[in-house]
Amino acid sequence: MASPLYHGTLFLLVAALFTFHSQVIAVEPVSKLKLNSRILQDSIVQKVNENPNAGWEATMNPQFSNYSVGEFKYLLGVKPTPRKELRGVPLVRHPKSMKLPKEFDARTAWPHCSTIGRILDQGHCGSCWAFGAVESLSDRFCIHYGMNLSLSVNDLLACCGWMCGDGCDGGYPIDAWRYFVQSGVVTEECDPYFDDIGCSHPGCEPGFPTPKCERKCADKNKLWAESKHFSVNAYRIDSDPHSIMAEVSMNGPVEVAFTVYEDFAHYKSGVYKHITGDVMGGHAVKLIGWGTSDDGEDYWLLANQWNRGWGDVDTTEEDEQMETSLCFSTLLLLLIGAIFTFQSQVIAVEPVSDLKLNSRILQDSILQKVNGHPKAGWKATMNHHFSNYTVAQFKYLLGVKPTPKEELRGIPVISHPKSLRLPEEFDARTAWPQCSTIGKILDQGHCGSCWAFGAVESLSDRFCIHYGMNISLSVNDLLACCGFLCGSGCDGGYPISAWRYFVHHGVVTEECDPYFDDIGCSHPGCEPGYPTPKCVRKCVNKNQLWKKSKHYGVKPYRIDSDPNSIMAEIYKNGPVEVAFDVYEDFAHYKSGVYKHITGGMMGGHAVKLIGWGTSEDGEAYWLLANQWNRGWGDDGFFKIRRGTNECGIEGDVVAGLPSTRNLVREVVSVDAREDASA
Repeated sequence: MASPLYHGTLFLLVAALFTFHSQVIAVEPVSKLKLNSRILQDSIVQKVNENPNAGWEATMNPQFSNYSVGEFKYLLGVKPTPRKELRGVPLVRHPKSMKLPKEFDARTAWPHCSTIGRILDQGHCGSCWAFGAVESLSDRFCIHYGMNLSLSVNDLLACCGWMCGDGCDGGYPIDAWRYFVQSGVVTEECDPYFDDIGCSHPGCEPGFPTPKCERKCADKNKLWAESKHFSVNAYRIDSDPHSIMAEVSMNGPVEVAFTVYEDFAHYKSGVYKHITGDVMGGHAVKLIGWGTSDDGEDYWLLANQWNRGWGDVDTTEEDEQMETSLCFSTLLLLLIGAIFTFQSQVIAVEPVSDLKLNSRILQDSILQKVNGHPKAGWKATMNHHFSNYTVAQFKYLLGVKPTPKEELRGIPVISHPKSLRLPEEFDARTAWPQCSTIGKILDQGHCGSCWAFGAVESLSDRFCIHYGMNISLSVNDLLACCGFLCGSGCDGGYPISAWRYFVHHGVVTEECDPYFDDIGCSHPGCEPGYPTPKCVRKCVNKNQLWKKSKHYGVKPYRIDSDPNSIMAEIYKNGPVEVAFDVYEDFAHYKSGVYKHITGGMMGGHAVKLIGWGTSEDGEAYWLLANQWNRGWGDDGFFKIRRGTNECGIEGDVVAGLPSTRNLVREVVSVDAREDASA
């Protein structure tokens, strides 16, 4: 098979049927006999080509001449997106008043962008979710910044890991776009696609394992970090066809996911709609335009990544006006197997240019927009903590990675009864004045370790609240010793995995293992981007033993996103860790109740939530402690709008209780209700 570049095949699909709308799909159990049968069938070609209303031509595509049904299904790598993955992802709607052409083709709209018309080949891997994303982002870099570059599917496929799904066994399109925001993606030249063994179709055996993440360019003269290209904010596009068309015409191609039936493997030309055959799975491609056929059929124009041996050498279409009742009536016949949901999956992102990444995070224009906004509710300033930071350096501090669904298995979601009476205002610092750790403001320094700080700080507070122990636990232990189980250390991690670490491994005190970033560099002016410290498992004080310094947690849990449950959890058990989306304007926060006003999304951040209240203007807020030094914000603290899930603040709340394990009995006052490990 040739390298996955430089071919020219497209296809046309029926818009409403291969939905970009929410749909529930029933999958009929497939027998071994069916799985081992050929995907290409004369009977399907005959049914399509003899159907007077089909509108498209079927053929025995040579691309799949030796493929079984099982092998074809393996290529369809879109997994149903968990609802949690969509939290904090904005849904973009474009105004209906926007005038759009009757026909549009991104290839002719931006003829200087050669990537738009290229047809790639995903080969033997279920990597369509990655191809659709990388291809669209490559096109947008050209459209927005005039850069003709091919980005690397291999980087995304190999290095996104669990947070994107299962690599060659399928993934989540939205998490691919999140990866671009948080980790960036290198060029194809730096990290070429792994499936390049030169196997020519037909006859290749599908089913390659996911490649390993090397984080090294194939050309030794190129640096991995310097080859990275980032995006700003991942978003979904409303399923209304007008919004999708407006997005493509304004910003360029988008990634779409849809349901594939058996007959789709036979597509040759025309405006495709489902005629015959069973559901095979979910597939992702690149949408580049729309139009109307000679027969008056409205269609979408899309680029597949199955090599030019499949489909129309020029185009492919989808009917926009076809009623969804046909799709659903067909599906009703298949309600035998497991039911799963494909969420609306028209996804795009704003690319981040090198110019943007190297610009200053603090901008006078942002200051003016916030402070000049009559309903902002908060004050912006040029926080000296970030006075010498670039956008890229600021993004590096935002170390919350999207949590893989595997990490959430077995993690309970706690809901507290609404009958619990709660005060209108609450501050953990005054509720437990004996616990000095609650009011401490730390500094994560040059490392994307927020996920670790939020967890360690909250657990330290809870040891004081539950057992009267004023101790500062070690971020360094968690950051250095949790390893890949928690993520990537200074390059980001998973908050829930930090709490799991407390249960299985415990965490030593700060006195035993102090935070590594202590070089005495005063802000501003420090260069961010330290490597993760090494796990030494020895106390700096030789008179202290590592094992005896360990403090453990009980089972971790998530708190229901209902504000009442979050308040009840803090009121009963103490501060919790929360993760949320950070935008450019947040770097400028000084005081007041924050809500997003301006600027693109920078990444995910974790902090400690310690209370709530209502401002003088009647705005309900959460009270939180950041770890960006007291030189940022309101002496290191900030308030954010409560009850509206501002920036996803209520959607990812995690905690755990302190355990009596390994504690000195004389200082422990045990309450069985609070120690679930007993």
